[in-house]
Amino acid sequence: ALFRNYRRHRMLHAKEVRRQEPLLRSTGLRAGTLYYDCMTDDARLVVETAVDAVARGAIVGTHLEVTAFRRDALGRVIGVAARDMLHEPEQGKKPEEVLVRARVTIAAAGPWTDELLKLVPGQRTLLRPTKGVHLVLSRERLPIDHAIVLAAVRDARVLFAIPWGPRTIVGTTDTDDAGSPDACEANAWDVDYLLETANHYFPKLAAREEDVISTWAGLRPLMAAQAERASDVSREHEILDVAPGLLTIAGGKLTTYRLMAEQAVDRVVRKIGVRSGGAALCATETTPLPGASDPDALADLPRAAERLARARGLPEDVARHLICSYGLRANGVLEAGQAEGASSERLVPDLPYVWAEVAFSVRQELAQRLDDVLRRRTLVFLKDRDQGLSVAEPVAALMARLLSWDRDRQEAEVRRYRDLVSRSRAYLTRALPSALAGS
Repeated sequence: ALFRNYRRHRMLHAKEVRRQEPLLRSTGLRAGTLYYDCMTDDARLVVETAVDAVARGAIVGTHLEVTAFRRDALGRVIGVAARDMLHEPEQGKKPEEVLVRARVTIAAAGPWTDELLKLVPGQRTLLRPTKGVHLVLSRERLPIDHAIVLAAVRDARVLFAIPWGPRTIVGTTDTDDAGSPDACEANAWDVDYLLETANHYFPKLAAREEDVISTWAGLRPLMAAQAERASDVSREHEILDVAPGLLTIAGGKLTTYRLMAEQAVDRVVRKIGVRSGGAALCATETTPLPGASDPDALADLPRAAERLARARGLPEDVARHLICSYGLRANGVLEAGQAEGASSERLVPDLPYVWAEVAFSVRQELAQRLDDVLRRRTLVFLKDRDQGLSVAEPVAALMARLLSWDRDRQEAEVRRYRDLVSRSRAYLTRALPSALAGS
């Protein structure tokens, strides 16, 4: 929050806490504190950053897997070789390889850092990844109006229950996990852990795993440390010289991503030397993302949403979603839809996502796969009661037209998406990870 806040925190008597959140457990309740914090759509933050990078001259290659670091005769890293993961090679042929040349290469791979740096001989392990899981419930089941801080029943670590439009989030866990980030999903233990605490603090909830709409899980790329508890591991980052010509940035967290990027780029500028005319100072601290190019125009988000709703004849929740997600690009979303024959009608009945966003995702936001649209450009995967399965085929059909997919590619995208949904529901099998089965 830039070391300032929306309003000052204040103490609440128990009676006021019960008035503001009547579902909250009242047994033993003595007082509360009302304070303010920030929340963001992390996937949209990544997309907006990438879109801005393209606008400023960067080349962004999506769905590429690095297979090797390229080296010169002296062993200096001069770029990478990567494999195109979007296109299946013809039978008997190797996958298409992309060669990228660079004076300095930065490995900024988050929880994949150690996996990527296995390509560097003798590289030590840098990370102690910890797993974070959230689950999503319907607002009808858990209608809260504030984000509420909870202490987990089992180990007293901090959890949250957070209102999320027509849904409510409960999370997050924090457990050591040495598995691949690609296989990170919620398991039965994770869901039980979160529901146990939610049911304790909201006695009328009585939620069971079949009440969970969706889950998501990820690994925090924390620097390896000797802390006894995963929650005590530092969230700080380090920038390291891994090999001649190769840097890595490891650790850190979303809220410091601009600082991390600035420091990494400054290190590169020093390595390659300042060109004639000098190097411009980094401007990231004062540079808004594309949808916020005029912050004053978005000072009052509800009013901006009202104006969009009137101008475009949109339902209030749809206009609010477009303004809060795209800012000043909201009209561009609707115009992209009109240009491609994608309407401003809802993708699913009780959520504010619209068909125009599919066209905009493809034309303006680098979307190349079905889950790019349903899981990252929109949050249908997480918020829809069916996790987008009911619209997977028609959305794939629209993308097929926009991206010139053949029938095989279109069907493969739908199959892949269904598999992603199934994996996110793996906790329903009741299987526990081997490390936890005896705990």
